[in-house]
Amino acid sequence: MHEHRLQWSAQPELIQQIISGEKTATVSRLEWQEGYDDYTTALRVGAVYTVYDGAREPKCRVRITTLELTRWGEIPPRLWQRDPAATGERSLSAFIADHETFFDSPGPSFEFLGVYFDLVDSYIA
Repeated sequence: MHEHRLQWSAQPELIQQIISGEKTATVSRLEWQEGYDDYTTALRVGAVYTVYDGAREPKCRVRITTLELTRWGEIPPRLWQRDPAATGERSLSAFIADHETFFDSPGPSFEFLGVYFDLVDSYIA
């Protein structure tokens, strides 16, 4: 059986948000849908993914529930409400500030995936 993986390497507080139930969505570049590397495999609705930190240590598992094609100029409230900023703030402006560099200053027609998930379990007590 193939192990599905997601790696959050830049900001460890995002993994803590997942474990605490605050974060139930994230984003992905379209070009990563065939898999990014050994620790970020292609996304598939219904699959369970082990979430790794920057040191490639498993921290929790999530189940992908929805993949949504999204435009930068039309970010739905359900995405930024479920994907808080690293600071914990939930607003469209905080979402944009947190992701603008990640997406290299995208224009309004830039497309990306909104990734929605549920926490399955955690390796952290």
